Amino acid sequence: MRRSIRFALPAVAAVSALALTGCGSDSEAPFGVDQADMGLGDPGDLEVPDAEDVPDVPDIPDAPDVPDVPDVPDVPELGGGGFDGTWYVDPNDIEASPKFTITYGTVLFTDMGAYEGDLCYGSMTEDGAITLDECSQYGDHAWTDMAANARVNDDGTMSVTWSSGDSEVYVLGE
Repeated sequence: MRRSIRFALPAVAAVSALALTGCGSDSEAPFGVDQADMGLGDPGDLEVPDAEDVPDVPDIPDAPDVPDVPDVPDVPELGGGGFDGTWYVDPNDIEASPKFTITYGTVLFTDMGAYEGDLCYGSMTEDGAITLDECSQYGDHAWTDMAANARVNDDGTMSVTWSSGDSEVYVLGE
């Protein structure tokens, strides 16, 4: 029964559409095109085939099972993790203090605060390896130390040791 309705309904819909558009009436044809001019004949001559005259459509096989998708890591697992936040050498003078802003493994570093200093962009791995990719110079001295290792200490501070050997301790801002 489903197959016969599947073919009868489009035929009924086609006849209804032709009847509603006024094809075959004495009024002007839509878009200025008459069916007789196109060799289609009179729409009243259309016959709907019997369900037995319509061939069966082959069955469509079921879709295969989709394999399980692996778990997507939580955002903190992508890098940065426990380092996320804004860190200052001197939290009492945040305008002049060197600072790190770390968000999910992306690093923004300012070496001398807002008054004099360079602005550097880079990345950080979960284990604390910092790589600065690019620095814009805003003071008299260009920042050249482009790699460091960081770790969060038991007291909540962050120790940063630059590839030059210089070390600094940062405090997480509020």
